Amino acid sequence: MPVGARATLRQVWIGAIRLAVDGPARGAVKVTLLRDGTPLLRLLCEAPGPSAFSLPRVNDLTPQLPDGGAQLPLPYPPHGIEFTHGLRGHLALELTAGGEPAELGTIELAVRELRLGGHRFQALQWDEDADWTPLGLWRLDPEEAADTASGLLSWALELR
Repeated sequence: MPVGARATLRQVWIGAIRLAVDGPARGAVKVTLLRDGTPLLRLLCEAPGPSAFSLPRVNDLTPQLPDGGAQLPLPYPPHGIEFTHGLRGHLALELTAGGEPAELGTIELAVRELRLGGHRFQALQWDEDADWTPLGLWRLDPEEAADTASGLLSWALELR
């Protein structure tokens, strides 16, 4: 980086996540959402089909306000997960599924971002996107799955 240049952050807050498991497999797929390798949330998706989840607030580098403290607009939305340095290279999924490897298909990841924007009553507020933004589609190749002791298959999927 040249002297005097400033790095820019692409801070992202995601308010909802949708995971769509496609394939003939039936049953539950366990998904762990990670930020920079740290597990944040565990989700249970039904296969096949999409499962959507509203996310609780999980700050990254934005500090929590002290009890009784107020700031308008809040430095963070009322819900959602913060990715201070953006999603690519920082968001990952760990999947665990049972069943026959040949029955597994693909998983698609989409999110709805939260953005500081709209004015209501002369105050800024956080708004969640109305539409889903697709981020990734992975083929769940049994050859690339790690076998667990319980006979389940697991995958580590990174958003690059």
